[in-house]
Amino acid sequence: MTSFKESHFLVSLRYKKISLMQFSKFFQYAYLIFAGLFLYDAIINWGHSKSYISLLLAGLAIFIFFFRRRFIKKYDNKNDSK
Repeated sequence: MTSFKESHFLVSLRYKKISLMQFSKFFQYAYLIFAGLFLYDAIINWGHSKSYISLLLAGLAIFIFFFRRRFIKKYDNKNDSK
């Protein structure tokens, strides 16, 4: 038999997992914001070595956005099938 403290701890863990997953759904759009900022920086500094780094970081941010989006959809589909 579990005590009240143990059951409360398990419920709080379950709540944290759900809230973290919901938070990550909104946080994925931050990558698009950063991609936009890096593209803006690349355009402003075009012709300097810094512009190529900004373009690389913008591409990486866009890649991470789509990767995380696909992973979250996979995770949601896995939970829906249970």
